[in-house]
Amino acid sequence: MTTTDFGAAHNSALELTDRLRKTDAYPLFPVVAQAGPTRARVRAAGCATERDLTVLASADYLGLAHHPEVRERAADALRRFGTGTYGSQAAGGFTALDEELERTVAAWPDRPAALLFPSGLQADLGVLGTLAGPGDVVFLDRCDHGSITMGARLSGAGVRMFRHNDAAHLEELLSSGEAREARRRLVVVDGLFGADGGLPPLREIADLAQRHQALLIVDEAHSAGALGARGRGAAELLGVLDRVDVVTGTFSKSFASTGGYACANERVVDLLRHAPLPARGAHRRRAAAARRHGCTLRSRAATGRSDDRRSSGRGAVNGE
Repeated sequence: MTTTDFGAAHNSALELTDRLRKTDAYPLFPVVAQAGPTRARVRAAGCATERDLTVLASADYLGLAHHPEVRERAADALRRFGTGTYGSQAAGGFTALDEELERTVAAWPDRPAALLFPSGLQADLGVLGTLAGPGDVVFLDRCDHGSITMGARLSGAGVRMFRHNDAAHLEELLSSGEAREARRRLVVVDGLFGADGGLPPLREIADLAQRHQALLIVDEAHSAGALGARGRGAAELLGVLDRVDVVTGTFSKSFASTGGYACANERVVDLLRHAPLPARGAHRRRAAAARRHGCTLRSRAATGRSDDRRSSGRGAVNGE
C-alpha cells in the first residue's frame, strides 16, 4: 500500500469527498463564526463568505448554551479552577465540582451513584467494556447509536442484533441456547433513537430483561432533559426508570456542554471507577463544564416539564 492507497472502502470515501468539493456541494464541517440560540454566522469549509442562518442541526435542544446563569456559573468555575484538568481524576484531577456533579447526576434519575466520563461515547465504551466480556452476550437494537455498537464489539462479548423496536425478535434471541449458556446477558438500547426519532418499546424490553435475567442499559443521550415529567428521559416517560440497571448519557445535547455519565448502584459505579479499562479514559473534566452541568441539571429537576410537545416524544430532537 502506498501512502495514498488506503484500500477500496477508504479510497471510495475520499473520491466522493473530492467530487463534492469540486462541485461546491460538500456539506460537512461548516465553520461557525458566531452562534446564538437559534441563529448562527456560518461559512462552508474552505469558503471565505459567511452567512447568517437559522440553525436546525444544533444539539442544544433546550437552548441552554447561551442561558445567562449557565454562562455565569461556567465563568465562575474558570476563575476558581482555571482551564486545566490537573491530570486524571485518580491522580489529582477530581475537583469539588466533579464530586458535586456526580451527586447531582445520581440524584437526578434517582440512582445511588454516578460516574463522569469525558464524553457520551466514552461512557458507553466504559460501561460495556467493564460489564461485558468474553462469555457474555450483548443484545442491541439494530438502530442503536454507533457508540453502543462500538462498546459492545470492543468488549469481547458476543453481540446479537434484534430488528429495530422488535421485542418479539429480542425475546427469540434471549431464548436461544447461546443466551441461556452465557455468563451474563445485557440488553442495551437508546432511550430515543437518533436515527429515526422513535422511542423503543421499553416496557416490553424491561419485561424481557427481567424474565431472562439480563442487565438493562438505556442510553438517554437524545432524551435526557427533553422527555419525561422531570426531563429524566425516555425511561421516565414510559414508566420504567426504576427497572433500568444502568443509565448512560451525554452532557453535549440538552445540557449544552461536554462529557458523559453513567448512573447505577454503588457497586456497579465503584467497579466502573476502578476497573483497569483504557476505554474509560482519565475521566478528565474541565471545571467550567462541571459547573454548567450542575446548574442545568438542578434547573431541570426543579422546574419539571415546561413543554408538552417535548414530553410527547415527538419533535424535540432530531439527528445527532
